[in-house]
Amino acid sequence: MADEQNNLPLWIPVIFALGISFYFSFCANYAFSAFLLLIFAIFLAVKLRSEFKSLIAIAIALFLSGFLWSKFYDEKFIAAPIIKSDVYGTVIGKVEFIREYENGARTLTISKLNIYETRFKEKPAKPAKKKRHKKNNAKLSEKPIKISKTIEKTYLNLAGETEIDRELSKKEDSIHFKDRKYLDPPKKINITLRKTNENPVEIGDIIQLNVLLQPFGKPDSFDNFNFNRFNYFNQIGGAGFATSDIKIIEKNLSYDFLDKINFWRYKIAQNIQQDFGKNEQQGVIFIALILGIMDFISNDLMQNIRKSGLAHLLSISGLHLSLAASIFFVSFRFLCTRFEYLTLRFNIKKIAAILAIISSLAYLLLAGAPIPAVRSFFMILVVFLAILFDQNSNGLRSLAFAALVIFIINPPAIFSISFQMSFLAILSLIVFCEFTEKFLRNERSGNIFYKFIYYFLGIIISSIIAQIALAPVVVYYFNNFAIFGIISNLVAIPLTTFIVMPLGFIYLFLMPFHLQFLTLYPLNFALTNIINIANFTANLPYSNLTVPLISTSSLIIMSYGFIFLCLWQQKWRYLGIIPIILGIFLAYKTPRPDVIIDGKMQYFAIRYENEGLFFSKKIKETVKIRSLIHKMGEKDFKTFADLKNQEIYCEYEYCKAKIKGKQLLVLTKRTKIANICGEKYDILINLSKFELPTCIDTTKKIINNRDLAESGNQYLYFEK
Repeated sequence: MADEQNNLPLWIPVIFALGISFYFSFCANYAFSAFLLLIFAIFLAVKLRSEFKSLIAIAIALFLSGFLWSKFYDEKFIAAPIIKSDVYGTVIGKVEFIREYENGARTLTISKLNIYETRFKEKPAKPAKKKRHKKNNAKLSEKPIKISKTIEKTYLNLAGETEIDRELSKKEDSIHFKDRKYLDPPKKINITLRKTNENPVEIGDIIQLNVLLQPFGKPDSFDNFNFNRFNYFNQIGGAGFATSDIKIIEKNLSYDFLDKINFWRYKIAQNIQQDFGKNEQQGVIFIALILGIMDFISNDLMQNIRKSGLAHLLSISGLHLSLAASIFFVSFRFLCTRFEYLTLRFNIKKIAAILAIISSLAYLLLAGAPIPAVRSFFMILVVFLAILFDQNSNGLRSLAFAALVIFIINPPAIFSISFQMSFLAILSLIVFCEFTEKFLRNERSGNIFYKFIYYFLGIIISSIIAQIALAPVVVYYFNNFAIFGIISNLVAIPLTTFIVMPLGFIYLFLMPFHLQFLTLYPLNFALTNIINIANFTANLPYSNLTVPLISTSSLIIMSYGFIFLCLWQQKWRYLGIIPIILGIFLAYKTPRPDVIIDGKMQYFAIRYENEGLFFSKKIKETVKIRSLIHKMGEKDFKTFADLKNQEIYCEYEYCKAKIKGKQLLVLTKRTKIANICGEKYDILINLSKFELPTCIDTTKKIINNRDLAESGNQYLYFEK
């Protein structure tokens, strides 16, 4: 136990993170009780003489500290107003961020908002046109039935049909405006621009435009990434579309510090696109590698990069910042040795370390300061500080220090995918290197040929270790696993390490002198080969394994079992294998829904265990739909027409299906009341815009259109 008490610094960020997770996920209303418990736990930790009891008290104190710090951070730095209903208005604000897409569309993040009510002249309402509904071929010869129409209160009823759920009352006046100004605007909003809007908007500009703002939809419980929580953490209170062209009120040339960094970041990206010209793919990959901007990469190329296991190269991660720090340190030390005065009078190693810290921080800011790079910077900072104070650095303690600093600066980072993947990967590599240190130390001697062999052997081994450690997280969020990632990394990592990154920094250095063209040929050669290996590996047979969704509890159990296995120093560490096996078992047993109902009432889908997932109609395969297909363990989009099972019967206005002995009735269009009342069913789903008639058996399970509009997507699980 004494060894574990000395090892306590490694557990501080882990237990602190548990308190953060508990606050944001479960309970946020017991701050006073948590504070009293914290005082009591600190008292016990000081007074108890038993090492075991003292460690327990310290752990409780750390947990409560994470909880209370998260509450303070949430209330002081995150909490912000949100849009709760549709708002049409005129926005005046500052452009904080610009995101561009390959199709030419742009999304602006606008801060320092003022929203004003837009005055517009209302046009007189036009009489509604009658719509003729399609008839089945068998009924084409029949005469159309004349439908009588009556107005009853605020609802339009059609004789013989279900009631229309469409209120005819006048448009309500907005309660959000006072004296034409929005009362409580959010801190930030995201606005998507039309393609026709060509105004040269830049970061820091003060702009004016008319927008339609909408609240964020209900979070999808089936989706492992919560976009609503992501927007909340970033103080984004709503999103919408521009309904007018942009008017630039002020070209803000006196940027603040962060605006200047973002401004030059995108200026550099534009220059890179111009320099690469026809080699567009190589240019956008270089932008991602050197600046971390992936907006310009096409969907097809990005899919191949992910399938090949090279996605980690594109995000500015520990690899990039470590390479940058190494290049800076070696370069500055070499330059210092060229000056005899410095060499004889000062410790040039320490001078190089100080300059490398400053340069690494500058590159971190230029790259947008993503979480993996921040983690790498603080670990590098520990290494350079050890040089300055003539001490030895420890990998695990450096990682623990970096994690704790990130949790203090930004507690919600624990929910970031990049954070989870970065820390699990580097933790596995550090532990593996420490475990094999003695063996590797004996093999480092030898000629250059053996060093060359051991370098590529290290890439293979580290790729295998990292893939094993990250498998649960990758499967949880992306539902696929790159089987041949080792092959692609064996080629891509040396190209990135020895050609792209060094030449990339030379490119940035030569850009002010307009001499960056000197680096384009070797850069183009390396980037072309990286793209080719990504395309080749992604298109190999069985290169990518699609895995169905796994539960959140299984991921948590596996992750903390792995952390226990890595951090505990005594033989008890191998007990961490038990929760890992338990987590794998729970992941395998994660149930998949039998029926998926779209919250926007556009489609529904049914899953048959032996045949797969089938959609009610052909719809656009968006990123969300593809993600849904992968979470169900499927690769291809299929409709009822592809189903060999004959237990589904669809007409124009409704569908009937039998699933695990349950009779399902789905209303999709206007339906005769007689058809509904005469059907036998166990579950009824109303996807139409009409109310259900009074003959409906309320003892059966009913999912109405109003329920879907309020709660979003719904998932049904049937027992056999």
